[in-house]
Amino acid sequence: MTEKEYLCISMKTKPVILLLTVLSALSFGSCTSEPLAVPFMESEDDSAPSSSIAKSLPYSEPLIMGFRSFSTDGVTVGDTGVPVWLHNKQYGIVASAKVSENDYKVESWLFSALIDLSQAAAPELTFMHSIDNYYNAKSVQEGATVWIREENGEWKQLTVNYPSMSTTDYSGVCIDLAAWRGKKVQFGFKYSSLSGKAGTWRVKYFTVADERSKPGPNPNPNPNPNPDPAPAHFN
Repeated sequence: MTEKEYLCISMKTKPVILLLTVLSALSFGSCTSEPLAVPFMESEDDSAPSSSIAKSLPYSEPLIMGFRSFSTDGVTVGDTGVPVWLHNKQYGIVASAKVSENDYKVESWLFSALIDLSQAAAPELTFMHSIDNYYNAKSVQEGATVWIREENGEWKQLTVNYPSMSTTDYSGVCIDLAAWRGKKVQFGFKYSSLSGKAGTWRVKYFTVADERSKPGPNPNPNPNPNPDPAPAHFN
């Protein structure tokens, strides 16, 4: 996988940091989407796991730039005082319960902001993740799970595809959110580990967008407004 990241400036109402991500050789499961290039605005309150003001689409957090509008439940690893979820400029948001070669049993959540799907015709969630240090595929499926809930509702687990174990290579996930059209929703990444074997889960490039709102092929930017008429033919 090759990544090129560029920081641009939008010159509309005020400067906005814009992250453009070019991803090569990347599969997003059953979806064909790739993370969109959308503005990333500074969050007014990164501490609350939910907010009454929902984010509109397209909504994206690169997570290599920090938690921003994401938040955690504040759980730390055992008595070490080390948070389960930490930011890394290369790997994004990383969950681990391994400290000083010791593996701890923990359960901890990473929360997205509240996201408004009321205007979306075909909403989709995409993100990238990598895993390592897990026992087996079952321990990954139980220890690195993704959830969704309607505003102030109950959490429901989503089905995701996982990358190969014991690697820092990322794979893409794409989830159809048609069942939540018209809703305000929040996502949760739930990490859990066992004593003696704590895996590592890395998440980045989180995007929720309307698949049907993506632009089609660009038309001819300079069409001829006065084309020459076809020559007449006389017998």
